[in-house]
Amino acid sequence: DELNDSQDIRSFFNPKGRFFVKRKRERCEKKLEWSCSGCTLKNNESKSKCGACGAPKDEGVSLERVAQKKSKKKSSMKLSLQFSVSRNTGRISVFNSDGIPLHINFVSGDILDRRIDKLPDLLSIPTNFAQAKRFVALWQELRGAEKNLVFNTLCQTPSLDVQRAKNEKLLPTVSSKVRFTPKQHFVDSSKENSGYRKTVICRPGFGAKSFDYEQNFTSGGMPICLYCSSVVPNSVPILSGARRSPGPIKLEVGEDTRFCSSKCAQEYQIRTSGGNVRRQIFELENGICQLCKFNAHEMYQRLKVLPASKRRSIVENSLLKSLSWKEKEHIIKDPQEGQLWQADHIKAVSEGGGECGLENFRTLCMPCHKKETQKLHHRLKFRESSSGCADIRSFFGATPGNKGRRKSNKYNNAKKRSQSPIVDFT
Repeated sequence: DELNDSQDIRSFFNPKGRFFVKRKRERCEKKLEWSCSGCTLKNNESKSKCGACGAPKDEGVSLERVAQKKSKKKSSMKLSLQFSVSRNTGRISVFNSDGIPLHINFVSGDILDRRIDKLPDLLSIPTNFAQAKRFVALWQELRGAEKNLVFNTLCQTPSLDVQRAKNEKLLPTVSSKVRFTPKQHFVDSSKENSGYRKTVICRPGFGAKSFDYEQNFTSGGMPICLYCSSVVPNSVPILSGARRSPGPIKLEVGEDTRFCSSKCAQEYQIRTSGGNVRRQIFELENGICQLCKFNAHEMYQRLKVLPASKRRSIVENSLLKSLSWKEKEHIIKDPQEGQLWQADHIKAVSEGGGECGLENFRTLCMPCHKKETQKLHHRLKFRESSSGCADIRSFFGATPGNKGRRKSNKYNNAKKRSQSPIVDFT
Protein backbone atom coordinates (compact mmCIF):
# COMPACT_ATOMS: atom_id res chain seq x y z
CA ASP A 1 0.00 0.00 0.00
CA GLU A 2 2.84 2.33 0.74
CA LEU A 3 4.18 1.94 -2.81
CA ASN A 4 0.90 2.81 -4.53
CA ASP A 5 0.90 6.21 -6.29
CA SER A 6 -2.80 6.88 -5.72
CA GLN A 7 -2.52 6.43 -1.94
CA ASP A 8 0.63 8.57 -1.44
CA ILE A 9 -0.35 12.03 -0.18
CA ARG A 10 2.83 13.62 -1.55
CA SER A 11 1.52 13.21 -5.11
CA PHE A 12 -1.28 15.76 -4.38
CA PHE A 13 1.10 18.55 -3.23
CA ASN A 14 4.18 17.82 -5.34
CA PRO A 15 4.05 16.43 -8.88
CA LYS A 16 7.52 15.04 -8.30
CA GLY A 17 6.21 12.92 -5.48
CA ARG A 18 5.21 10.25 -7.94
CA PHE A 19 8.77 10.20 -9.20
CA PHE A 20 10.17 9.56 -5.72
CA VAL A 21 7.66 6.79 -5.11
CA LYS A 22 8.48 5.24 -8.47
CA ARG A 23 12.22 5.28 -7.72
CA LYS A 24 11.54 3.70 -4.33
CA ARG A 25 9.51 0.97 -5.94
CA GLU A 26 12.28 0.33 -8.48
CA ARG A 27 14.86 -0.06 -5.73
CA CYS A 28 12.65 -2.48 -3.87
CA GLU A 29 11.86 -4.50 -6.96
CA LYS A 30 15.52 -4.57 -8.00
CA LYS A 31 16.42 -6.39 -4.83
CA LEU A 32 13.61 -8.92 -5.39
CA GLU A 33 14.57 -10.37 -8.77
CA TRP A 34 15.44 -13.83 -9.98
CA SER A 35 17.01 -14.95 -13.26
CA CYS A 36 15.48 -17.67 -15.41
CA SER A 37 17.81 -20.54 -16.19
CA GLY A 38 16.22 -21.11 -19.59
CA CYS A 39 16.13 -17.64 -21.15
CA THR A 40 18.14 -15.64 -18.51
CA LEU A 41 15.29 -13.14 -18.16
CA LYS A 42 15.16 -11.16 -14.92
CA ASN A 43 11.76 -11.60 -13.26
CA ASN A 44 10.14 -10.04 -10.23
CA GLU A 45 10.30 -12.12 -7.07
CA SER A 46 6.49 -12.07 -6.81
CA LYS A 47 6.16 -13.96 -10.10
CA SER A 48 6.17 -17.74 -9.84
CA LYS A 49 6.86 -18.29 -13.56
CA CYS A 50 9.12 -16.70 -16.11
CA GLY A 51 7.35 -14.09 -18.19
CA ALA A 52 9.11 -15.18 -21.41
CA CYS A 53 9.45 -18.96 -21.41
CA GLY A 54 7.07 -19.90 -18.61
CA ALA A 55 9.69 -21.82 -16.61
CA PRO A 56 8.81 -22.14 -12.89
CA LYS A 57 10.67 -20.12 -10.32
CA ASP A 58 12.20 -23.18 -8.64
CA GLU A 59 14.29 -23.83 -11.76
CA GLY A 60 15.59 -20.28 -11.83
CA VAL A 61 18.84 -19.05 -10.36
CA SER A 62 18.88 -16.29 -7.77
CA LEU A 63 20.87 -13.21 -8.73
CA GLU A 64 22.33 -13.06 -5.25
CA ARG A 65 23.89 -16.49 -5.70
CA VAL A 66 25.34 -15.45 -9.06
CA ALA A 67 26.84 -12.34 -7.48
CA GLN A 68 28.35 -14.45 -4.69
CA LYS A 69 29.92 -16.83 -7.24
CA LYS A 70 31.37 -13.91 -9.20
CA SER A 71 32.82 -12.35 -6.04
CA LYS A 72 34.41 -15.68 -5.08
CA LYS A 73 35.86 -16.04 -8.57
CA LYS A 74 37.29 -12.52 -8.47
CA SER A 75 38.78 -13.05 -5.03
CA SER A 76 40.54 -16.15 -6.33
CA MET A 77 42.04 -14.01 -9.14
CA LYS A 78 43.91 -11.73 -6.72
CA LEU A 79 47.56 -12.47 -7.47
CA SER A 80 51.04 -11.14 -6.83
CA LEU A 81 51.97 -9.99 -10.33
CA GLN A 82 55.20 -9.42 -12.21
CA PHE A 83 55.56 -7.46 -15.43
CA SER A 84 57.79 -7.44 -18.49
CA VAL A 85 58.04 -4.60 -21.03
CA SER A 86 58.65 -5.52 -24.67
CA ARG A 87 61.61 -3.80 -26.30
CA ASN A 88 59.95 -3.79 -29.73
CA THR A 89 56.30 -2.87 -29.04
CA GLY A 90 56.38 -1.34 -25.54
CA ARG A 91 53.43 -3.49 -24.41
CA ILE A 92 53.54 -4.83 -20.86
CA SER A 93 53.05 -8.57 -20.35
CA VAL A 94 51.74 -9.97 -17.06
CA PHE A 95 53.24 -12.91 -15.11
CA ASN A 96 52.43 -14.46 -11.76
CA SER A 97 54.78 -14.58 -8.78
CA ASP A 98 56.40 -17.79 -10.08
CA GLY A 99 57.25 -16.21 -13.44
CA ILE A 100 54.59 -18.16 -15.36
CA PRO A 101 53.02 -16.06 -18.17
CA LEU A 102 49.31 -15.31 -17.84
CA HIS A 103 49.02 -14.64 -21.61
CA ILE A 104 47.65 -11.13 -21.20
CA ASN A 105 49.24 -7.74 -21.95
CA PHE A 106 48.28 -4.09 -21.94
CA VAL A 107 49.49 -0.59 -22.84
CA SER A 108 50.67 1.80 -20.14
CA GLY A 109 48.34 4.52 -21.45
CA ASP A 110 45.28 2.43 -20.57
CA ILE A 111 46.46 2.27 -16.96
CA LEU A 112 47.28 5.98 -16.70
CA ASP A 113 43.94 7.02 -18.26
CA ARG A 114 42.00 4.34 -16.31
CA ARG A 115 40.43 2.84 -19.43
CA ILE A 116 39.16 -0.25 -17.63
CA ASP A 117 37.14 -1.44 -20.62
CA LYS A 118 40.33 -1.91 -22.66
CA LEU A 119 42.20 -3.77 -19.93
CA PRO A 120 42.10 -7.56 -19.37
CA ASP A 121 39.57 -8.90 -16.87
CA LEU A 122 42.36 -9.80 -14.46
CA LEU A 123 43.35 -6.12 -14.11
CA SER A 124 39.78 -5.00 -13.41
CA ILE A 125 40.25 -6.33 -9.87
CA PRO A 126 41.31 -3.38 -7.65
CA THR A 127 44.33 -5.10 -6.08
CA ASN A 128 45.71 -6.22 -9.44
CA PHE A 129 45.03 -2.81 -10.99
CA ALA A 130 46.91 -1.13 -8.13
CA GLN A 131 49.94 -3.33 -8.82
CA ALA A 132 49.89 -2.48 -12.52
CA LYS A 133 49.45 1.24 -11.80
CA ARG A 134 52.40 1.22 -9.39
CA PHE A 135 54.62 -0.54 -11.92
CA VAL A 136 53.72 1.90 -14.71
CA ALA A 137 54.39 4.91 -12.46
CA LEU A 138 57.82 3.58 -11.47
CA TRP A 139 58.60 2.67 -15.08
CA GLN A 140 57.85 6.22 -16.24
CA GLU A 141 60.45 7.57 -13.80
CA LEU A 142 63.31 5.64 -15.41
CA ARG A 143 65.59 7.14 -18.04
CA GLY A 144 65.76 5.60 -21.47
CA ALA A 145 69.18 4.06 -20.83
CA GLU A 146 67.91 2.51 -17.58
CA LYS A 147 64.87 1.06 -19.35
CA ASN A 148 67.25 -0.48 -21.87
CA LEU A 149 68.79 -2.57 -19.08
CA VAL A 150 65.52 -4.20 -17.97
CA PHE A 151 63.60 -4.64 -21.23
CA ASN A 152 62.12 -8.17 -21.61
CA THR A 153 62.90 -9.05 -17.98
CA LEU A 154 60.51 -9.77 -15.11
CA CYS A 155 60.11 -6.72 -12.84
CA GLN A 156 58.10 -5.64 -9.82
CA THR A 157 60.07 -2.57 -8.72
CA PRO A 158 61.92 -1.27 -11.82
CA SER A 159 64.46 0.86 -9.93
CA LEU A 160 65.68 -2.15 -7.94
CA ASP A 161 65.82 -4.29 -11.06
CA VAL A 162 67.90 -1.61 -12.80
CA GLN A 163 70.41 -1.62 -9.95
CA ARG A 164 70.50 -5.42 -10.02
CA ALA A 165 71.13 -5.36 -13.78
CA LYS A 166 73.99 -2.91 -13.32
CA ASN A 167 75.59 -5.18 -10.72
CA GLU A 168 75.20 -8.23 -12.95
CA LYS A 169 76.67 -6.34 -15.88
CA LEU A 170 79.90 -5.90 -13.88
CA LEU A 171 80.59 -2.35 -14.94
CA PRO A 172 84.27 -1.31 -14.76
CA THR A 173 85.11 0.27 -11.42
CA VAL A 174 88.31 1.89 -12.72
CA SER A 175 87.58 5.50 -13.67
CA SER A 176 88.82 6.77 -17.00
CA LYS A 177 89.35 10.33 -18.22
CA VAL A 178 89.41 9.28 -21.89
CA ARG A 179 86.20 10.04 -23.75
CA PHE A 180 86.26 7.07 -26.18
CA THR A 181 88.31 3.89 -26.35
CA PRO A 182 90.62 3.58 -29.37
CA LYS A 183 89.67 0.75 -31.71
CA GLN A 184 93.23 -0.57 -31.64
CA HIS A 185 92.88 -1.19 -27.90
CA PHE A 186 90.11 -3.76 -28.50
CA VAL A 187 92.22 -5.47 -31.16
CA ASP A 188 95.26 -5.71 -28.85
CA SER A 189 93.24 -6.92 -25.83
CA SER A 190 91.56 -9.77 -27.75
CA LYS A 191 94.77 -11.43 -28.96
CA GLU A 192 95.60 -15.00 -27.89
CA ASN A 193 99.11 -16.31 -27.27
CA SER A 194 98.88 -19.03 -29.92
CA GLY A 195 96.70 -16.98 -32.29
CA TYR A 196 97.48 -14.41 -34.95
CA ARG A 197 96.11 -11.18 -36.41
CA LYS A 198 94.89 -10.53 -39.95
CA THR A 199 93.31 -7.67 -41.87
CA VAL A 200 89.83 -8.66 -43.01
CA ILE A 201 87.94 -7.11 -45.92
CA CYS A 202 84.18 -7.54 -45.61
CA ARG A 203 82.12 -7.40 -48.80
CA PRO A 204 78.46 -7.73 -47.76
CA GLY A 205 77.08 -7.44 -51.30
CA PHE A 206 73.62 -6.21 -52.37
CA GLY A 207 74.97 -2.69 -52.95
CA ALA A 208 76.46 -2.29 -49.46
CA LYS A 209 79.87 -0.69 -49.12
CA SER A 210 82.82 -2.92 -48.29
CA PHE A 211 85.00 -2.13 -45.27
CA ASP A 212 88.14 -3.56 -43.71
CA TYR A 213 89.18 -4.16 -40.11
CA GLU A 214 91.82 -5.94 -38.07
CA GLN A 215 90.86 -9.04 -36.12
CA ASN A 216 92.56 -11.77 -34.14
CA PHE A 217 92.06 -15.47 -34.85
CA THR A 218 92.61 -18.62 -32.84
CA SER A 219 95.15 -21.25 -33.83
CA GLY A 220 92.31 -23.15 -35.51
CA GLY A 221 91.37 -20.18 -37.69
CA MET A 222 88.23 -19.09 -35.79
CA PRO A 223 87.64 -15.31 -35.41
CA ILE A 224 87.71 -13.77 -31.93
CA CYS A 225 85.13 -11.19 -30.84
CA LEU A 226 86.65 -7.71 -30.55
CA TYR A 227 84.66 -6.78 -27.44
CA CYS A 228 84.43 -9.87 -25.19
CA SER A 229 87.37 -11.87 -26.67
CA SER A 230 85.27 -15.01 -27.17
CA VAL A 231 85.11 -17.13 -30.30
CA VAL A 232 82.52 -15.92 -32.81
CA PRO A 233 79.90 -18.71 -33.17
CA ASN A 234 78.56 -20.00 -36.48
CA SER A 235 81.65 -18.77 -38.32
CA VAL A 236 83.69 -20.68 -40.91
CA PRO A 237 87.44 -21.10 -40.26
CA ILE A 238 89.68 -19.23 -42.67
CA LEU A 239 91.74 -21.06 -45.32
CA SER A 240 94.71 -23.03 -44.15
CA GLY A 241 96.95 -21.39 -46.73
CA ALA A 242 96.12 -17.93 -45.43
CA ARG A 243 96.59 -19.18 -41.87
CA ARG A 244 100.11 -20.40 -42.50
CA SER A 245 101.21 -17.40 -44.53
CA PRO A 246 103.21 -14.87 -42.49
CA GLY A 247 102.54 -11.15 -42.46
CA PRO A 248 99.37 -9.06 -42.55
CA ILE A 249 97.66 -10.87 -45.40
CA LYS A 250 94.18 -9.56 -46.28
CA LEU A 251 91.23 -11.93 -46.13
CA GLU A 252 87.92 -11.39 -47.92
CA VAL A 253 84.71 -12.47 -46.20
CA GLY A 254 81.05 -12.12 -47.08
CA GLU A 255 79.75 -11.23 -43.61
CA ASP A 256 80.89 -9.25 -40.60
CA THR A 257 82.77 -11.52 -38.17
CA ARG A 258 83.89 -8.92 -35.62
CA PHE A 259 81.36 -9.70 -32.87
CA CYS A 260 79.76 -12.77 -31.34
CA SER A 261 76.41 -11.08 -30.66
CA SER A 262 74.48 -7.90 -31.29
CA LYS A 263 74.99 -6.89 -27.66
CA CYS A 264 78.78 -6.91 -28.09
CA ALA A 265 78.42 -4.90 -31.30
CA GLN A 266 76.30 -2.30 -29.51
CA GLU A 267 78.73 -1.93 -26.59
CA TYR A 268 81.67 -1.66 -28.99
CA GLN A 269 80.00 1.11 -31.01
CA ILE A 270 79.09 3.09 -27.89
CA ARG A 271 82.66 3.06 -26.60
CA THR A 272 84.31 3.98 -29.90
CA SER A 273 82.03 6.51 -31.64
CA GLY A 274 80.10 9.57 -30.50
CA GLY A 275 77.70 9.33 -33.45
CA ASN A 276 76.60 5.86 -32.37
CA VAL A 277 75.99 7.17 -28.84
CA ARG A 278 73.70 9.92 -30.14
CA ARG A 279 71.82 7.47 -32.35
CA GLN A 280 71.23 4.91 -29.61
CA ILE A 281 70.35 7.45 -26.91
CA PHE A 282 67.87 9.04 -29.33
CA GLU A 283 66.17 5.68 -29.88
CA LEU A 284 65.62 5.44 -26.12
CA GLU A 285 64.79 9.04 -25.11
CA ASN A 286 63.53 10.56 -28.41
CA GLY A 287 65.44 13.81 -27.97
CA ILE A 288 63.59 14.84 -24.77
CA CYS A 289 65.66 16.59 -22.11
CA GLN A 290 65.83 14.48 -18.96
CA LEU A 291 65.95 17.53 -16.65
CA CYS A 292 63.39 20.02 -17.98
CA LYS A 293 61.47 17.63 -20.33
CA PHE A 294 61.93 20.01 -23.29
CA ASN A 295 61.33 18.16 -26.60
CA ALA A 296 64.37 19.33 -28.57
CA HIS A 297 63.75 16.94 -31.48
CA GLU A 298 60.23 18.28 -31.98
CA MET A 299 61.60 21.84 -31.94
CA TYR A 300 64.18 20.89 -34.58
CA GLN A 301 61.52 19.42 -36.85
CA ARG A 302 59.40 22.54 -36.41
CA LEU A 303 62.26 24.93 -37.21
CA LYS A 304 63.44 22.92 -40.20
CA VAL A 305 60.22 23.35 -42.21
CA LEU A 306 59.79 27.06 -41.45
CA PRO A 307 61.48 29.86 -43.38
CA ALA A 308 64.25 31.80 -41.66
CA SER A 309 62.00 34.85 -41.22
CA LYS A 310 59.66 32.94 -38.87
CA ARG A 311 62.27 31.04 -36.88
CA ARG A 312 63.39 33.96 -34.75
CA SER A 313 60.06 34.44 -32.98
CA ILE A 314 59.84 30.73 -32.16
CA VAL A 315 63.39 30.63 -30.76
CA GLU A 316 62.85 33.77 -28.65
CA ASN A 317 59.62 32.36 -27.17
CA SER A 318 61.13 29.01 -26.15
CA LEU A 319 63.77 27.77 -23.72
CA LEU A 320 66.41 28.48 -26.37
CA LYS A 321 66.20 32.21 -25.62
CA SER A 322 68.75 31.73 -22.79
CA LEU A 323 71.46 30.81 -25.32
CA SER A 324 73.99 33.34 -26.53
CA TRP A 325 73.27 35.60 -29.48
CA LYS A 326 75.77 33.74 -31.69
CA GLU A 327 74.25 30.32 -30.90
CA LYS A 328 70.73 31.56 -31.63
CA GLU A 329 71.84 33.08 -34.95
CA HIS A 330 73.31 29.71 -36.02
CA ILE A 331 70.03 27.97 -35.15
CA ILE A 332 67.96 30.55 -37.04
CA LYS A 333 70.20 30.50 -40.10
CA ASP A 334 70.69 26.72 -40.45
CA PRO A 335 69.13 24.61 -37.66
CA GLN A 336 70.89 21.33 -36.88
CA GLU A 337 69.82 18.79 -34.30
CA GLY A 338 73.23 18.87 -32.64
CA GLN A 339 72.61 22.55 -31.80
CA LEU A 340 69.49 21.71 -29.77
CA TRP A 341 70.41 18.67 -27.63
CA GLN A 342 73.50 16.75 -26.50
CA ALA A 343 74.28 13.26 -25.23
CA ASP A 344 75.63 14.30 -21.84
CA HIS A 345 77.81 12.24 -19.48
CA ILE A 346 76.09 11.87 -16.09
CA LYS A 347 79.51 11.37 -14.52
CA ALA A 348 81.76 13.77 -16.40
CA VAL A 349 84.79 12.53 -18.32
CA SER A 350 87.07 14.85 -16.34
CA GLU A 351 85.79 13.19 -13.14
CA GLY A 352 86.43 9.63 -14.37
CA GLY A 353 83.30 8.88 -16.41
CA GLY A 354 84.97 8.21 -19.74
CA GLU A 355 84.94 4.98 -21.79
CA CYS A 356 81.50 4.19 -20.37
CA GLY A 357 78.38 2.41 -21.57
CA LEU A 358 74.98 3.82 -22.40
CA GLU A 359 73.94 3.89 -18.73
CA ASN A 360 76.19 6.94 -18.14
CA PHE A 361 74.57 9.02 -20.92
CA ARG A 362 71.44 11.14 -20.90
CA THR A 363 69.73 13.60 -23.23
CA LEU A 364 70.07 17.26 -22.30
CA CYS A 365 68.87 20.32 -24.21
CA MET A 366 71.48 22.98 -24.87
CA PRO A 367 70.39 25.35 -22.04
CA CYS A 368 70.51 22.54 -19.46
CA HIS A 369 73.78 21.25 -20.91
CA LYS A 370 75.38 24.68 -20.50
CA LYS A 371 74.20 24.86 -16.87
CA GLU A 372 75.64 21.42 -16.09
CA THR A 373 78.92 22.38 -17.79
CA GLN A 374 79.17 25.54 -15.67
CA LYS A 375 78.61 23.48 -12.51
CA LEU A 376 81.37 21.10 -13.61
CA HIS A 377 83.81 23.98 -14.26
CA HIS A 378 82.99 25.39 -10.83
CA ARG A 379 83.74 22.04 -9.16
CA LEU A 380 87.00 21.60 -11.03
CA LYS A 381 88.10 25.17 -10.30
CA PHE A 382 87.36 24.71 -6.60
CA ARG A 383 89.39 21.50 -6.49
CA GLU A 384 92.37 23.12 -8.18
CA SER A 385 92.30 26.13 -5.88
CA SER A 386 91.95 24.01 -2.73
CA SER A 387 94.64 21.46 -3.63
CA GLY A 388 97.86 21.95 -1.65
CA CYS A 389 96.28 24.45 0.78
CA ALA A 390 96.12 23.95 4.53
CA ASP A 391 92.81 23.81 6.33
CA ILE A 392 91.97 27.05 8.11
CA ARG A 393 90.93 25.12 11.24
CA SER A 394 94.56 24.13 11.78
CA PHE A 395 95.38 27.74 12.77
CA PHE A 396 92.94 27.49 15.68
CA GLY A 397 94.32 24.21 17.01
CA ALA A 398 91.69 21.91 15.40
CA THR A 399 92.06 19.35 12.65
CA PRO A 400 89.42 18.57 10.03
CA GLY A 401 88.89 15.07 11.40
CA ASN A 402 88.22 16.04 15.05
CA LYS A 403 85.19 17.73 16.56
CA GLY A 404 85.81 20.85 18.59
CA ARG A 405 89.08 22.63 19.21
CA ARG A 406 92.21 21.28 20.70
CA LYS A 407 93.44 23.06 23.73
CA SER A 408 96.49 25.24 23.24
CA ASN A 409 100.01 24.05 24.06
CA LYS A 410 100.36 26.79 26.69
CA TYR A 411 97.37 25.44 28.60
CA ASN A 412 98.64 21.84 28.33
CA ASN A 413 102.11 22.78 29.62
CA ALA A 414 100.63 24.64 32.62
CA LYS A 415 98.45 21.62 33.42
CA LYS A 416 101.45 19.28 33.32
CA ARG A 417 103.42 21.52 35.70
CA SER A 418 100.52 21.62 38.16
CA GLN A 419 100.25 17.81 38.14
CA SER A 420 104.01 17.17 38.60
CA PRO A 421 105.18 16.17 42.15
CA ILE A 422 106.68 18.98 44.31
CA VAL A 423 110.28 18.29 45.38
CA ASP A 424 111.69 19.95 48.50
CA PHE A 425 115.41 20.77 48.12
CA THR A 426 115.92 22.19 51.61
